[in-house]
Amino acid sequence: MKKLTGWLPALPAVIFLILGAWAYTQETQAQQQVESISRCRTAAPRYVEIDTATTANNELVALVAGQRVYVCGFTLDNDTATTGLQFVYGTGTACATDEVDITGIMTVATLTYPNAGATQFQTAAGTALCLELSTNTQVNGHLTYVQY
Repeated sequence: MKKLTGWLPALPAVIFLILGAWAYTQETQAQQQVESISRCRTAAPRYVEIDTATTANNELVALVAGQRVYVCGFTLDNDTATTGLQFVYGTGTACATDEVDITGIMTVATLTYPNAGATQFQTAAGTALCLELSTNTQVNGHLTYVQY
């Protein structure tokens, strides 16, 4: 019984350390979410026109080493609702290297996410933002973003 009671005085300190680490993790995650949301409110947004009919990836925002692209809003309009569209990011020419899907395939005639001051989605650091088309159908629109 003596061996069991020997560590009991240290138990509150262990619990305190575990709870402190958990609280720090929660605070860090919350701070990252606030930073992501506020990026579109704290910086002057940039705009890029979308005007393409090319199947595959179309680069919208070029990569900058160590910076992310925070998409604040966008509008897409295509000739037919059967065209698959998706935002992707990656490196290389037109995001061809290490491509990562951000939005999943969207098949819509018109889609609008206005710039409401909140980040809609973001790329990884040091990657470009591209729009991938499944067919050669004309797609027009614009994208609002900030890059940090």
